[in-house]
Amino acid sequence: MLENLTQKLKNFLHFKAKPKANMTEAEKAWLASAIDGEGSIMKYIRKKTGATMICIMVCNTNRDYVAFAAKLFGTAVSERPARIIFEKKYGIILHAKTIYTAYLYGFLGLKTVLTQIMPYLIIKTEKAKHALEYINENPPKPPHYSLWLRLKNIGKEYGHIFIICPNCQKEFRIYLSLKGKVKCCSKKCRLEYYKKQQKQEI
Repeated sequence: MLENLTQKLKNFLHFKAKPKANMTEAEKAWLASAIDGEGSIMKYIRKKTGATMICIMVCNTNRDYVAFAAKLFGTAVSERPARIIFEKKYGIILHAKTIYTAYLYGFLGLKTVLTQIMPYLIIKTEKAKHALEYINENPPKPPHYSLWLRLKNIGKEYGHIFIICPNCQKEFRIYLSLKGKVKCCSKKCRLEYYKKQQKQEI
């Protein structure tokens, strides 16, 4: 339970990041090299909401290395526990190390970081330019917009409808997702309805 709450808090911090606005030249150069060598700049579409997401991540097996990137991002460090990997090709078992990752989401935070480290990027310069162009063309929505969109999608899938109970002929409300699965308004009506059906079959 505690681990789930911790992970939810970390996810919340990733989206509510407040990156360092005035990095020193050394910090800019270090973060650019970390993203070039041990990180990535990703753009993808979320299946649930259809929203376009941009993310910067830095991962490594050294926690202190990732923690410094997370400090500049203004986020928390996520970790993936060590696991055993079986290599079929060589017939050996490898014990992978724990991987630590720092994520940065949110157009405002991304813009703050990318504009500062752009002169120092080498490998991922083009990706950074495309990300900034998309952010400038699609300004951030108000803080409540993502919540409103999520509730709207939930309403489509889990809205309410009214149906009539075949036993007592009363109208009652069910979730839209339960359409076709629920017929009666209560357990008592369901038992009586099925007993009537059994008698008719006999």
